[in-house]
Amino acid sequence: MGGGAILDLGVYMLQFQQYVFRGLRPIKIAVNGHLNDQKTDESAGAIITYPDGKMAVVSTSARVSLPNEGTVVGTKGTIRMPDFWCPTQLITPEKTYHYELPKTPVAFFHKNSAGLAYQAEEARQCIKAGWMSNEFFLVLRWVAF
Repeated sequence: MGGGAILDLGVYMLQFQQYVFRGLRPIKIAVNGHLNDQKTDESAGAIITYPDGKMAVVSTSARVSLPNEGTVVGTKGTIRMPDFWCPTQLITPEKTYHYELPKTPVAFFHKNSAGLAYQAEEARQCIKAGWMSNEFFLVLRWVAF
């Protein structure tokens, strides 16, 4: 199994939209994508429709540079989360919140990768507790799908 755009990058966009919709069950999912010469997914996009007119539009690509921003648009305004896989800020209509990345003794290749330390620590805690998955996200996944 190759590490294409969905496996390497797309999991973050799917997790983000699941978190936003808090486990709602989609009523329709429309997906399109492209494979590269090695038959690995190179890009993908989806429109995920939920009850009451709610919708997620997600895209991922290993070929082009996307803005890598999670955006939530609602009746009360827009919330933006730049670099949503390892965010350092959350921009709301009222205020911008800033978050520090953990300090590391080495530099990382990808932007904000030090923020993945939180993901690794959560995985470590789950393993120590004997869990196969983080219970919060496991509940979201099973309720939604």
